[in-house]
Amino acid sequence: DHHLELFACLRAEDMSGDETEHDADGKRIRPLAYLIKDSAWMSDAYRTFMRTLDDWRYSKWADLNVGNAPRIRKPQGKTVNVKAPTGLWRNCYSSTWLAVLKPHQRRALRIIEEDYNFTL
Repeated sequence: DHHLELFACLRAEDMSGDETEHDADGKRIRPLAYLIKDSAWMSDAYRTFMRTLDDWRYSKWADLNVGNAPRIRKPQGKTVNVKAPTGLWRNCYSSTWLAVLKPHQRRALRIIEEDYNFTL
């Protein structure tokens, strides 16, 4: 239950980003696979936590085999600069990304100056 506070701060795009996989001719590859786009603001710990949740969700679906299957997601190795969510714990943000922000940009993030416990 302690993760509910974190999830309340996030938009869908803050949890992960993906795009449909296409072949060399631009046609969608079947079965549909989605290429994961990494956001520059995400720390390794945050990204690992979110990917672990994806894996857990997929394994639970496989056990129950109800409803639509989760998306097949593949790491792409592509990093994108997107707007970061505000009000997260300091270890949710990449320290490398934070280091290049101007002071006013960092203040605007309203970072919680504690480390988040990503334990599941």
